[in-house]
Parts: sequence; C-alpha cells; structure tokens
Amino acid sequence: MDDYQVRPAVEQDLDAIVALWKEFMKHQTGIDPRLKVRADGEPHFRTWAAEALSLPRRTIFVAHSPSGELVGYTLVIIASNPPVFEPAEYGYIQDAFVLESFRGKGIGWKLTQAALAWFKEQGLAHAMLHVLDKNERGIAFWRQAGFDSFLHNRRLELI
Repeated sequence: MDDYQVRPAVEQDLDAIVALWKEFMKHQTGIDPRLKVRADGEPHFRTWAAEALSLPRRTIFVAHSPSGELVGYTLVIIASNPPVFEPAEYGYIQDAFVLESFRGKGIGWKLTQAALAWFKEQGLAHAMLHVLDKNERGIAFWRQAGFDSFLHNRRLELI
C-alpha cells in the first residue's frame, strides 16, 4: 500500500487521466448498460479535466505506482445546494477510479483521503457522491469509507 502515492494532478497527467477515465467508463457501463457515454464524451471529459487543473472549485488527485504509472484518479468539485438548503456548498466526488489490477492495495482509500482533506481545506461540512445501484463493490467501498445512504435516485425510461 505504501508504494503507491497520491498527489494533485498536473497538466502533464492529462493524457493518462483521460485514459483512466475511458477505463472507468468501460467499467461503469459494464455494470449497468443504461449508463451511456456520448460519442463525443472523451473530448468533453478532456476539457472538463483540464479545467479542473486550474479552476478553484475543482481538482483532480492521481495515484501512481512506484514506477510512476498512473493507476487511479479522483475528480472532485465544490457543488452548490439549492438556496433553500444548508450548507450552501458541499464536496462532491464526481469520479473515483482505480485500475482493476491495482485494486485492493489501499489506493482508493488514499485517493478518498486526499479528496476529503481537500474538501476540509475548502471549509466544506460534508461530501457526497453517486454510486451505481448495481456496483456492489463500490457500495461496499464507500460504506467502509464512512459514507452512508442519503438519497435514492430513481430512473424511468421515457423513450
């Protein structure tokens, strides 16, 4: 576990982050094919991720192996509640992914700790995320990390 390091992403990491995102999307759509990535999703993600490296309300943390290979990432944002709720803002873990062959080594935990520390530095009171209903391993991971169930999203196909 200690051989893998987590750090804030830099611009030179962008290609590797996009490659990890593509694997993340394969993983997610494999769990539930109702999740569909747009044909032009990759360039949109690249732009979103590039902006996260410079905007104050988003950031990315990457995990790398001893050889320097990026094996996971988490993209986090400061999100806003509707104006009727407190607190006004909260931390949102948009993406969290570790390559399959590197799971079970504590890397996801290190990425989560980096994200939560960043949220605390921003003065945020709580963090939220979404996890696919069918992602049993992900649900177990987030539960073990201290996240409890809060909202239940429902989906209805209209077309």
